[in-house]
Amino acid sequence: MHIPQTSRTDLSSLIYDVQVEPKNILEDLLHPDKTINDKKGDSVQAGQTFRWELTTNIPAGLWQIASQTGTIDILDAAGQAVDTVEMVAGQPIVYRDSSGLLQPNFSMVDELNSDLTYIPDSAKMQVRQAGGEWTDLAPADYTVSFDAEANRLTTTLTEAGLIKAGSVANGYTDIRTVLTTHVPEYWNNIVENTFTVHHQLPGQRPKSTTPPETTNPKYYTGGFDIEKISENSGSGLADAEFKIAISESNANNKIFIASNGNSYAEDANLPSGVTFLTSTSDANGHATFDGLALDWTDANNNNYVENSEVARDYWVVETQAPTGYELLKAAQRVTVDLTTADDATIELTVTNKPQTSLPFTGGIGRNLIIAIALAAIIVGTTVVIIQKKRKQT
Repeated sequence: MHIPQTSRTDLSSLIYDVQVEPKNILEDLLHPDKTINDKKGDSVQAGQTFRWELTTNIPAGLWQIASQTGTIDILDAAGQAVDTVEMVAGQPIVYRDSSGLLQPNFSMVDELNSDLTYIPDSAKMQVRQAGGEWTDLAPADYTVSFDAEANRLTTTLTEAGLIKAGSVANGYTDIRTVLTTHVPEYWNNIVENTFTVHHQLPGQRPKSTTPPETTNPKYYTGGFDIEKISENSGSGLADAEFKIAISESNANNKIFIASNGNSYAEDANLPSGVTFLTSTSDANGHATFDGLALDWTDANNNNYVENSEVARDYWVVETQAPTGYELLKAAQRVTVDLTTADDATIELTVTNKPQTSLPFTGGIGRNLIIAIALAAIIVGTTVVIIQKKRKQT
């Protein structure tokens, strides 16, 4: 048995007079949780940034002042004593091994999915009191390291951070790391992510805690396919241009979605670098929209994203028809989910009618109508003159 032990009833203190129990339950006292934009599931236009939050309660005894003089064994991962540290009443209980590793220590490690790109310098650590607002730790309170090859982010409390976060007098109960990522433009998929909390206190084995898999947050986007065909031949038509809207009302008012995920009127001046999401049919009449934001409806009421719970409706507007064809008259609704990006399936078929030929809209037709009009004027004038002469006689 090793002293001190973590109190079973007071997470902010250690006990020195202990009774033998079957197992140290410190692992069970940490409750790590990860979210995306403060939710369990979220989606933004592919290529835009979004935030992950890695949160846990602060381990009991993270920074302790010895209440009495004594010694503590320093343990390895197997629970074997590798050294001892002298406790001095009124002094912090601190140990550094030959490599400089500090005990106590605390770090968070996020093994990012390969589709996620970390935004450099976006990570920071925060603390809060129970029910309070999050407060940024000072840059000197922690370190951030990113292994680009492994796509791994690690945040570690320094001694100053351990004192600030772990001192009972400060009243902090929770700690988190926040970081920002994005996926490539036009990316269609779903990705979930987790993290691990590592910490060790003098007299305890190093411990690693990961949230349950069923609590992992997810990010997701989707896409869909359009087929443009001729009403007469049924063959594909090239050069049809489409835009999309978030609602039927927006579609009817020509308010379309742009590359930053926001909606703008078609004649608006867009922000620098922003363009409308536009797709033009190829020689086979095929057009696609990809990387679209989707919605999650927690149908199972379990706060866990199931693939079948993710979808969103979009409205498609044809903004330019192929030469010789009429524009599609009404916006078309398409339901996009995690399966519709499969190019083997066509979600929307748009049939175009050839333009109606008007006999008097140019060339010979126009000349003919002018000639008829002149003849009518001449005839009318002649009739008036004849009638006047008859009256005079």
